[in-house]
Amino acid sequence: MLNRRSALLKNFILNGQESASNPLLQIHAKRYAESIINEVYMKPLKRFVTFLLILIVVGFIGCQPKEEPQLELEKVDKVFRSYFDAISNFDYQAMRNACSSDYILLEDGIYWSVEGHINFLKPFEGKASITYNFYDVKQSIDGPVAWRTHRNVADATIDGKPMNFEWLESAVFHRQNNEWKLAVLHSTPAKLSQEL
Repeated sequence: MLNRRSALLKNFILNGQESASNPLLQIHAKRYAESIINEVYMKPLKRFVTFLLILIVVGFIGCQPKEEPQLELEKVDKVFRSYFDAISNFDYQAMRNACSSDYILLEDGIYWSVEGHINFLKPFEGKASITYNFYDVKQSIDGPVAWRTHRNVADATIDGKPMNFEWLESAVFHRQNNEWKLAVLHSTPAKLSQEL
């Protein structure tokens, strides 16, 4: 019975015959015609559109700029130096700009935010000067996080008296909205016999 129906349905569609006396056959005929249209036209179109979308996504991903670790480390170094230049120049806004919103400074047992560090520096403005030099710098990067270790040697003058400071420091940076920001700075006084 099923084969006979299929044969009748196929003949009905192929010959363009319609019979008002058999509405069920008309319904099946329309469904068969729609399935033929779907099979012949729509499936290849769907496959083509799917292939095209995959090609566009792969092309977009492939065209993304590649991270150049050395270039990114240079950007990190620039942010780091801008922070210490800002300290030397008492440029508090530049200090804020170099730091992430959750920046912390851990220095010789003291915990500071960037605002706390700025408040510490304000009384020295006009009374002191300081320059920083960094040695034994080691840097690394992994995705949106970079870190460095170094020896920080500072020459300062406070109330006309020359002073020298030396610290061992580590810094952690985080990339936010394609900009590197200083997130953590840990500083401890160096001992002369220590090696970095």
